[in-house]
Amino acid sequence: MDPKLHTFLTLCQTMNYRMAAERLHLSQPAVTKQIQALEQSLQTKLFTYDGHTLHKTEKCLLLERYAITQQYQFEELQLAIAEKERSLLRIGATKTIGDYVLIDAIKGYLQDPSHEMSLVVDNTKHLLQMLDENQLDFAIIEGTFSKTKYDSYLLRMEPFVGICAKDHPLCGKHIPVEDLLKETIIVREEGSGTRRIFEERLTASGYELNNFFRTVSISSFVSIKALVASGIGISFLYASVVTKDENIGIFTVDGLTEPHAFHVVYTRNTNAKKYSEKFDDEANKLKNNIVKALKENGDMKAVSDSYANNIAVLYEKTDSLVGDTNLDGGRVTEAMKLKKVGDVSEPFASKKGDCYYIVKLTEKKDDKVRYESIRITFTHLDSELKKLRDEDKVKEYINVTEGEAVSLNDEEKKQ
Repeated sequence: MDPKLHTFLTLCQTMNYRMAAERLHLSQPAVTKQIQALEQSLQTKLFTYDGHTLHKTEKCLLLERYAITQQYQFEELQLAIAEKERSLLRIGATKTIGDYVLIDAIKGYLQDPSHEMSLVVDNTKHLLQMLDENQLDFAIIEGTFSKTKYDSYLLRMEPFVGICAKDHPLCGKHIPVEDLLKETIIVREEGSGTRRIFEERLTASGYELNNFFRTVSISSFVSIKALVASGIGISFLYASVVTKDENIGIFTVDGLTEPHAFHVVYTRNTNAKKYSEKFDDEANKLKNNIVKALKENGDMKAVSDSYANNIAVLYEKTDSLVGDTNLDGGRVTEAMKLKKVGDVSEPFASKKGDCYYIVKLTEKKDDKVRYESIRITFTHLDSELKKLRDEDKVKEYINVTEGEAVSLNDEEKKQ
C-alpha cells in the first residue's frame, strides 16, 4: 500500500498531526509533507482547520473510503500471492449481539479444528472505528452506520422493549411516551447502538432524555437489569437480553418499541463478505445435521443429548389459555389460525427472526389459546422441516417430548 495513503488513514483516525506522527514513528513535519504531497497529486484540499480543530473535507471523506478498501484488499492480495487462506476470523459485535445472539454460530464455526477466531464485543462507534483501522473482517451491529462508507446485509429483526420491575405499574401495559417522563430512565453509555436507537426514537416522538425525572448511564447489561428489577428505574433493551429474566417486567410504547435491524457490516468494495458467509455457513451445517438426525431418530431427547453443547432445541407448552404478546414469537397468532385441537402448524419464522417455531393447538377459547411448541434456532431449515412434517415426523417428536423441556444449550435460553 502506498505509504502516503497509510499516513493519510492514520491522520483520519487520530485527527491530530502530532498523534499521527507518534503512531507512525515519524516526525510531525514528515507527516505534514506526505499529506501535502497527496493533496498536490490529487489537486484538492483534504483537511482544513477551524481554529485549532482539524476537519475532513468532502474530498477527504471520498479518499478515506477508497484508502480503507485499498488497505484491506492489499492484505488479501498478500495472502493470495503467498497462496494462503486467512486462518484467523476477526469479528466485532455489539454487546447485545455478542453476549446474547452469536453463541451458537461461534460454536458451530469452531467445530472445525482448523478455524480460529477473535471476537471483540464493544459498542457500535468503536467497532466501526476498528473496521476503519482494518482490525476486523466484519462487525455485527444494531447501531446506525454510513451506508455509503460500508457494505452490509440484514442479519435479523430484533424486538425492542421497555423493561421495569415486576411490581411496577407499567408492567404488562402499552402506554404513551408521556407516561414515562416521571420515571428514572437507565440507558447505555454514549456510543452504544442501543442508546442511539432509543434516543432517535425518543426525539422522533418529540422528547429528549432530559425530559425524564432522572437519567442514569451504565455500560453493563447486568447492572442495568439489576437496577430495573430492584425498582430504581426503567430501561429499553432488546428482547433477547431480558426474555428469560423472571424478575423483570415488559411494557411497550408507541414509537419506541418497534423491532430494529441487526446488520453485518464490512469494508466497502472488498471481499470481506465471504468471511461472514463462511461464519454463517458453519453454524447452518451444524443445525442441518440436527434436522437429519431427527429424520433418522424420532427420539428428540436422544438427538438433543448428542448435540448438547452446540445448538438449541426447546420444547415449551402453556399451562393456561394465553393471548397474544410481543414476546411469544408469533406462536399465539399461528395457533389461532389452527382449526381444531391437535392441529399442527407449518414451521414459521419467529417475529425476532432468530428461529423457527412449530405450534400444536391444545385448546382454543375466544381470542385465547393453549399450545405446545418446538423452537429450532434459525437457519435455512424451512424446506427440511416441511419434509419432516410431510413424513408425519413433526407430530411424532412433539409427542415424544410432551411435558418436558429439552434444551441443547443453556446459552440459547437467554435469547
